[in-house]
Amino acid sequence: MATKGYVAAPDIKIQKPKCLEQMLDSARKLSAGKIHVRVDFYVIEDKIYFGELTFYNAAGNTGFNPPQWDKIFGDWMTLSNR
Repeated sequence: MATKGYVAAPDIKIQKPKCLEQMLDSARKLSAGKIHVRVDFYVIEDKIYFGELTFYNAAGNTGFNPPQWDKIFGDWMTLSNR
């Protein structure tokens, strides 16, 4: 079945990695104190590899649609005075 974009075909079952809890624990530690960050890992032959920390979706180059969601999401965040 062909897919479009990032949409997975509904008949494909993806198994949970055996090391998921370890990845989640590592992601919690790496993201501690950040208001927004994506933590990427790769799992190859049941071994975890760190990918990257991403602080801006789409490199900060895309807007919200509809635009008013920019303010709504911003209001959900509390920035420190540091």
